[in-house]
Amino acid sequence: MESFQFINTIVRLLLGAAASLFAILNWPRNRDIAWLFIIIGTLTLYISSVFGIITSMKVIIPEFLTVGNFSYFEILNIIIHNLPFILFAIGFIILLRRKI
Repeated sequence: MESFQFINTIVRLLLGAAASLFAILNWPRNRDIAWLFIIIGTLTLYISSVFGIITSMKVIIPEFLTVGNFSYFEILNIIIHNLPFILFAIGFIILLRRKI
C-alpha cells in the first residue's frame, strides 16, 4: 500500500505540473476573462496538491499555525483546497452567461 501511495503522489505531481505548464503557456495567448479564471483555477489546484503533499510529509506542521485554540492552518487548508473549484465555477458561469 505504501508503494501505491508513493506512485500516486508522483503521478499527481507530474500531471499537475504538466497541466500547470500548459496553463501558463496559454495565459498570454488568451485574454478572455472566463478562460483566465479556469487557468488560474488549474494553477491553484496544483498548489493545493503540493500543499497537501508537503503537509503529509510534515514539512508544514499544523501546530505551528495555531494561536491559542484557533487554528490558522484549518482556515488555510479550507481556502487552498476549495479555491480552485470556486475559480472553475466562476469561469464556467461566465462562459454560460455568454452563450445565453
